[in-house]
Amino acid sequence: MEQGPIATLQVFNEPTTLKPLTNSVSETWSPLMKVYGDAFRNGDIHAAAAEATIIAFATLLLSFGFLRAANRRQKQETAR
Repeated sequence: MEQGPIATLQVFNEPTTLKPLTNSVSETWSPLMKVYGDAFRNGDIHAAAAEATIIAFATLLLSFGFLRAANRRQKQETAR
């Protein structure tokens, strides 16, 4: 269960750490970096909150779809 928050931090932290070392990582390389930039660099906390909500909702839908597909596959294997 701890993999979710750890993976989220890695997606945000690793590009942020590597950004000063290369020009190929922009400030909007990952969606979380864009949310951070909008909230703290641009001072647009409302846009950042809306973006974070959309990301959370999209993640919920993708997770639900994946779980449903995995359960369907397990039921098919059990029925054999």
